[in-house]
Amino acid sequence: METMQELKNKSLRKVLPVSVLLIVGSLAFFFFYGCYKLPQTIAPKNLTEVPVDELEGAVVQADIDYLYDYYMYSEQTRNNVPTGTITSIEYLIDCGDYYMGLRVPQNLVKDTKAMLKRCQQGDLSSVFKVRGMVMPMDGTRLRYYKEALNYDDMPAAQQEKFLLLYIDTDQIGGHNITMVWVVAAACLALLVWGIVRLVKASGGGYQKALRRRLAAMGDPTQMEERFDQFYQSREPVSGLRMDDEFFLIENGAKQELMRPWEVAWAYQCTTNHYRGVIKTGTSYALRLRLMNGKQRDISMGQAEVQAALQAMGQAMPGVVLGYSKEVEASYRQNREAFRQRWEAARPGCTARS
Repeated sequence: METMQELKNKSLRKVLPVSVLLIVGSLAFFFFYGCYKLPQTIAPKNLTEVPVDELEGAVVQADIDYLYDYYMYSEQTRNNVPTGTITSIEYLIDCGDYYMGLRVPQNLVKDTKAMLKRCQQGDLSSVFKVRGMVMPMDGTRLRYYKEALNYDDMPAAQQEKFLLLYIDTDQIGGHNITMVWVVAAACLALLVWGIVRLVKASGGGYQKALRRRLAAMGDPTQMEERFDQFYQSREPVSGLRMDDEFFLIENGAKQELMRPWEVAWAYQCTTNHYRGVIKTGTSYALRLRLMNGKQRDISMGQAEVQAALQAMGQAMPGVVLGYSKEVEASYRQNREAFRQRWEAARPGCTARS
């Protein structure tokens, strides 16, 4: 049917921008956070088994049995005043026949400080297990590392023993491994969501409920033909199309079809938004109170709400328009009166629902 194809194309146009944003955004975050390196964290290589020229960017694990000393630490500040809380600390460690740096986060500072003290006292019984990505030194980190070792004064042969690399414990590309797993899961969910929306829209999935509703109203082929005539002959008013047989709500990629006499009452719903005591805005919706007791709010501007109510007054004479406490009480206590109003306006209409 021409109308179903048109509605499918509309759904695809509505879905496409958000789906592309979801797909591109999820892939961007996936690569920005280095999620593609997560498999390496499941079975990381042993530090001493990785060739020196392949260390940079590798995710490794190591059993550290000796800490030489720390060459740098980061301290928390408040209003540019140090608080005394160390957020990370970096040590010189062995790497087989070489030396390199080890950065540990705040939660491991206390343990590594205790181990350093034991090492300085000659107690070599402790082993500290770490896992993280090997990163290149640069900036302040590189400067402190070289200053602590008098690196620039070393002979070239000795400098080669001190790698300008460090293990960033529990980190991938500067991000906590646990957080990267969470980001990866979120990226996968967003990617799947974006793809599913596109597939659903391109395959007419958003029209399946519409087809089911038409089939429930009568012979599917005849009802689709009548719906096609209705859709092509009725101009939308605030996203609504209506006549004496159909009431269609077009909301984004979805379409919702009802019989006009399923709507008992309609009015404008106004919501004021506050932040504390300060008013930040007002939103409007067309509120539909249905014969089955359910409620349907359709967000739109105030002018659109009024245009919709006016159109409903002309095309749907059985609907009560406008809010009052008396109508509210009647709707809650005697919904049969609303059915009788429709029956008076369109005899036999409720029998055709």
